[in-house]
Amino acid sequence: MDVDPIQDIVPPRYAIESDDSDGEEMEARATQKSPPSITVNFNGEPSHSLLILIGQAGEQYRRGIITPSSTTGSIVVDKVKVGEIQEISPSLLVVIITHELPALASNLLAKQLIQTLSPCSVELMDTYSLPIHVSSKPISTPTSPLMCLKTSSFQPAPLNLIPLAPPNIIRSFTASVLCILELRSIPGLAILLPSRFLPPRIPTEQVGPQPPPAYALEQFENQNLADANRAFSFGGTLGWDISVAGKASGFSRPQAQGDIGNGGMYL
Repeated sequence: MDVDPIQDIVPPRYAIESDDSDGEEMEARATQKSPPSITVNFNGEPSHSLLILIGQAGEQYRRGIITPSSTTGSIVVDKVKVGEIQEISPSLLVVIITHELPALASNLLAKQLIQTLSPCSVELMDTYSLPIHVSSKPISTPTSPLMCLKTSSFQPAPLNLIPLAPPNIIRSFTASVLCILELRSIPGLAILLPSRFLPPRIPTEQVGPQPPPAYALEQFENQNLADANRAFSFGGTLGWDISVAGKASGFSRPQAQGDIGNGGMYL
């Protein structure tokens, strides 16, 4: 059909041409997979404070906790166990997340986790990537500073933490948790340790491997772990031993490698 170039209104597409794109869109919608299955099994009592440890940094910090604890729950995404819940004291629960999660699963898990555990405040440990970090001053390990992200309802961050500023982003489970906390006006603080590696690729559909390649074998500086422990609001009362946390895992350090995935989050 010919189109008058000087007419006031662009004619509807169907008046110009006919194609199968609408049918393709409908077919794509019909073939979309169902949302991931999220299960938070918890047999304990909700506590005042919640600590979420993510990835290798969280695992290394967890090794230093010498206060006796008991496992009170597990976290399962699409039939894969991706974490567990430990009770350190009646006032503190610790959640350990061991896998990389797709964005949708990450968001749904964050919502369900906060709903189930009902914490009054949440603190997290995660990492930021030195190779892609944008700063006015060059930073490098081992003198790299600890950084942080916090919700608006959290009290001023400890002085030894530097706020992570745009254009730097995080795109891990931490981002999902902080978003949920902000929406619910729950105080939240994420302490970010410097990592020598590029962030692992965020899986698109399935839960990522445990541990993610390369970056999972990284050993973090003892001083950074100790500084993070002091920055946690409960750090002075939690039994934590730097000599245990700093023990090497027995694996050799791999060459830095990784991919920068799409997506991200400013906060």
